[in-house]
Amino acid sequence: MKQLLQSFQAGARRLGARLVWSANMSQVPRPIDEEDLAGCRPGGYHPVRIGDHFNHGKYKVLNKLGYGGYSTVWLARNNETESHVALKVLAAHTSKVGLDINELDILLNVTSKSATNPGTAHVLGLLDHFEHRGPNGDHLCLVSKPMGPNMSVFRTLFPKAKIPVPTMKRVSKQLLLALSYLHDECQVIHWSLILALFRSFLTFLR
Repeated sequence: MKQLLQSFQAGARRLGARLVWSANMSQVPRPIDEEDLAGCRPGGYHPVRIGDHFNHGKYKVLNKLGYGGYSTVWLARNNETESHVALKVLAAHTSKVGLDINELDILLNVTSKSATNPGTAHVLGLLDHFEHRGPNGDHLCLVSKPMGPNMSVFRTLFPKAKIPVPTMKRVSKQLLLALSYLHDECQVIHWSLILALFRSFLTFLR
């Protein structure tokens, strides 16, 4: 965990942010948004617990990162490389062929392209994938590098939660490099991303 925090701090400094870690960081200021437990049923979410192992002991679950309508995402440790990864566990019904395999196909396509393109450094790549059998069915699991916070959280690292214009320009350049790589080399379209970018400018620069 210390290595992960140091990596995040280094990345934030490159973007002009200053992190202040408090002794009270374990306190949660507001309720944690969790997936509905009703989704943990046959065909639904896999009941992941801290300390669980996946892929024959290769990955150990350390903490929860988030969830979506069809998956949960966990911070895990690769016991072979002693590195941190993000482990995405899809719900059983979306793991079946023809439902959400498209996500795996896209990630495999993006990961297999030329690493010399400058946009590849800003695109999420796939490190590993496998199936995990649980009480609710078979779950497709996708492994990638852990990512930083979203823009709403990132802005809180700056005074008055206002991201400086030079930093936003740097972030926007990285985003456009990533989009160029996805569109030109991978033939992948990222929906609503441009709208989100303009929203970021309107919200964070005013």
